[in-house]
Amino acid sequence: MLQSRRRLPEDAAEGTYVLSVVVSGDLEYVLNYTVTVVRGHSVRIRVFEQAVVTTGPYAKFRVSLKNVGTKPETVDLSVVGDLTGRVMEGSCEVKRIVLMPGEERFLDVVVEVPPGEGNYTVVFKAGEEEVTLTVFSKALGKIVYLNEDWRAFAVAGGESVYEVRVSGKGRDLYDLKLTVEAPKGVEVRVEPEVYRVVKAGEEAVFKIYIKPYSSGVFYLTVRAVSANTMGEEKVLRVEVSEPIRWDLVALVAVVAAAIGVLVWKKFKWRKLASLVLVLLFFLQFFRLLHFYRET
Repeated sequence: MLQSRRRLPEDAAEGTYVLSVVVSGDLEYVLNYTVTVVRGHSVRIRVFEQAVVTTGPYAKFRVSLKNVGTKPETVDLSVVGDLTGRVMEGSCEVKRIVLMPGEERFLDVVVEVPPGEGNYTVVFKAGEEEVTLTVFSKALGKIVYLNEDWRAFAVAGGESVYEVRVSGKGRDLYDLKLTVEAPKGVEVRVEPEVYRVVKAGEEAVFKIYIKPYSSGVFYLTVRAVSANTMGEEKVLRVEVSEPIRWDLVALVAVVAAAIGVLVWKKFKWRKLASLVLVLLFFLQFFRLLHFYRET
């Protein structure tokens, strides 16, 4: 048996070639072989699941890369498409690997999934090779508000606090935030900014600090949003009253004191009248203070 091996140069152009082999002996034979050159890539991608159903916040695809060529290959890795993704090997993110001839390595393509339901595609690229991956996002469970009274009270120029209590029904919540939209003339801030994980059934409490600059009735739009779902939109009614006019309170006190002095001088024997007048003044003062606190 006659064997003939030929190695094509790496810069060989694509096309069809005729290889002639001459066998000499008592007789001479010419054997013609047709060789077709196709320039390809030695790295092959294998995907275990090309479509994944997830409830968020991440979808994971298991892939393998194998060098089927005869020389080492440096492979650049990337994920492009509708969603943000990264390539992980164990707990480390990798963007480039070197594969020796015949070597196979297993990687995870991790894709971030937005809240809500939807279908998305991303493309995993390994060098010149690529494969399309599909994510089916399903929303299971929901965000529940535990507040019953969506009213807040504030004083113009001051700051009041309203607490929003949130829980996850039937699912864990990741990167839970509270978004608040306020009208012009009202400043708001929320603490804390985020809860990284809220287990199903647990309660998260957000504090909304409200600072209005004028009296009246204002409405804030409130919504809890996590990495894997979002709550319904709520409207918070804010009733703002004018601040206590301490200058008027002081004026009333001075007038009452002056009247008390006059009564004392003219009717010294009627001390009881002065005491009653002073008591009535303080009673009215505390009623006024209580009224402003209630509003």
